[in-house]
Amino acid sequence: PQVSPEEKQCLATLVNVNSINTWTLWDSDSTTMGITPQFAQVVNIKVNKLMDPHMLQLGMVGSRSSVKFGAIVEIDIGTTHTRTYVDIANFDCYNMIIGTPFMHNHNVVLDLAKNKKRQQYQRSQMRNRLRNHYSTTPQSKHLNIPNLRKQWFKEFKDVMKGPPDELPLFREVNHKIRLIDKNKRYHYYSPQCPHSLCSEFHQKLNQYINTKWWEPQSVDQAAPLLCIPKKDRQLRTVTNSWQCNDNTIQDVTPLPDQEVIREDVFFIFLFFKSAFIETVAMITNGCTKAVPKSETYQTETLN
Repeated sequence: PQVSPEEKQCLATLVNVNSINTWTLWDSDSTTMGITPQFAQVVNIKVNKLMDPHMLQLGMVGSRSSVKFGAIVEIDIGTTHTRTYVDIANFDCYNMIIGTPFMHNHNVVLDLAKNKKRQQYQRSQMRNRLRNHYSTTPQSKHLNIPNLRKQWFKEFKDVMKGPPDELPLFREVNHKIRLIDKNKRYHYYSPQCPHSLCSEFHQKLNQYINTKWWEPQSVDQAAPLLCIPKKDRQLRTVTNSWQCNDNTIQDVTPLPDQEVIREDVFFIFLFFKSAFIETVAMITNGCTKAVPKSETYQTETLN
């Protein structure tokens, strides 16, 4: 189909580079930013040869070019003055091309209807405006913070009361850790719980035994349980499974599916409340593979 010249027109403006206005293309499909060698010579920009030249992928598949030189330039956009790196490449019709990363970093918005670009408010400026607005609101002085805190704790008590005192429901197993050598022997150094954390550890141990999360067992080998203090000096128990992990078959994907990642992130956003404390019950025949060595107890859950 025939397209009028107005519809084919790209968004190009004059941008001040090293105190010289240059004809610049604002390319939202480009991830690079560069100037032509002719413009660098006219403006007397110091050009540096790259130790590791990188490839410049062009618009068509299989069409590439290499970038061997770069430079640091000063750019003025509105009230913003910045120093940035640019590639030196042979562009046609334009002296400079600005890509999407630079637009994101400096909040540049392209207005194709009016054929111009504009800058949005910086986040810090917008945050200060909102803070000044709400700090002068009279009703903000009448907030009862203690009552609100009690109300929120009561409203979300299902996620604020800590782990439940019972085993979670069994669900369908959709993940299984496969071992390379099922008969491999592990040799761990048996650590000692710090004296300052012993009372808290025994309290946690009794809680897990009463809720049947842990059960006393006699096994031929086990992974040690590490007692590590948190930043607030409370107890954190971690199973040292690095030797066990070395004996597992790695199930990794070199290129993750972006659609699956987006769905998982969206799922977590919707169901973060129910997933605040998630404990998964383990099938019986796999429990002996996850026995922590602490006097010795078999864990029935996977946190």
